[in-house]
Amino acid sequence: MRLAGHESRVDLTSHLSQQETGEQRELSAMAYDLTLAQRIRDVFAGDPAVTEKKMFGGVAFLWNGHMFVGVSATSLMARVGKENYEDALRREHVREMDFTGKPMKGYVYVDADAIRVTEDLVFWLRKCESFVKTLPPKSAK
Repeated sequence: MRLAGHESRVDLTSHLSQQETGEQRELSAMAYDLTLAQRIRDVFAGDPAVTEKKMFGGVAFLWNGHMFVGVSATSLMARVGKENYEDALRREHVREMDFTGKPMKGYVYVDADAIRVTEDLVFWLRKCESFVKTLPPKSAK
């Protein structure tokens, strides 16, 4: 399946807050590709281990509580693990995940051009799912 010519929809969820004087306002907006998020939901439909949570200015998908992929702007945030990190970075349209200003080892951004075809998206989703399945269970809070 190919989404050629399909425009990505972006969710702009804004929160407006006023300082005590009421004269200054701060606008913070979160934006992410809703179409990409829905494609991920479609792949994991019916899997009770997969949940989602808004974070990082986008949406993250968790497998049994472990974040494994997410959507930030139009890119896929992919948790590949430290042992797969260098290999992932050698792929076309993949870059370091550095939203904090410092690269996060084990995480990469996969740009939209690399995941336009469903099979390519599924490749990344399964790679990340396979990694988090190796992690110890999350402890109950």
